[in-house]
Amino acid sequence: MAIELDLLLEEVRALKLPAGEYVLAGSFPMGLAGLRAVNDVDVIVSDSLWEELIHRYSFEYNSVGALCIRIGHIEILNSWYGHKGNVSELIAQAQTVRELPVMPLEWVRQWKGFSGRPKDLADLELIDAHLASYLPRDTRSSIRPPEGCA
Repeated sequence: MAIELDLLLEEVRALKLPAGEYVLAGSFPMGLAGLRAVNDVDVIVSDSLWEELIHRYSFEYNSVGALCIRIGHIEILNSWYGHKGNVSELIAQAQTVRELPVMPLEWVRQWKGFSGRPKDLADLELIDAHLASYLPRDTRSSIRPPEGCA
């Protein structure tokens, strides 16, 4: 079930996470770009913020077996699909959208292609059409996520 984007943004802001310590990822950047409805927010956090949060909230394993903290419609992680070492780079290179740090769509596209899940393959078409509408083809091929993230 899709959740209204503004409600998800309110949930993220209510956490009052420190700037420079997290990035909004997963399919949420697609929702912010108006590409499709979303029903949750994946938040990747720094190791130091993770250590603070696991003492405040309970944690569990998500559907792909990653340790996470769930708060409402938010899933907080300290790695991105096993690529723990590059979290600081993902955070540092986030784009600001609606005053929040967001994973660039080019990187969302990379991990969705890597994952190969049917829902992610469908999202590739939406992202490609969106990127094609504003990025020249030669520019799109040169945009890469941090080493080891795709």
